[in-house]
Amino acid sequence: MSDARREGEEKVVGRAKKDSAYRAELMANPAAAVASETGWHIPDGVNIKIVEESADTFYLVIPHMPAAESGSDELSDDQLENVAGGNRGRCANVQSWTCVCTG
Repeated sequence: MSDARREGEEKVVGRAKKDSAYRAELMANPAAAVASETGWHIPDGVNIKIVEESADTFYLVIPHMPAAESGSDELSDDQLENVAGGNRGRCANVQSWTCVCTG
């Protein structure tokens, strides 16, 4: 997870702990509430699901792994181009909601 995403999530969770109106908005309209707190642009088609833990239930979210779905450990052409171009894992444009390099 990128630092930007981690920081955004911490802002959202921190505010939800202190502000019951924001917490209600987060549950009712997650994309708008996350965008308003973080400044992220959440495109159409990107879903944000908010899950509230209870005293006896703990949720652990694991990241989406595209390579595992395809059964391949190979890098995509775009990933190879970033590495070959000297990018070394740093991206100028990052989709904050997924932390995927866009260019």
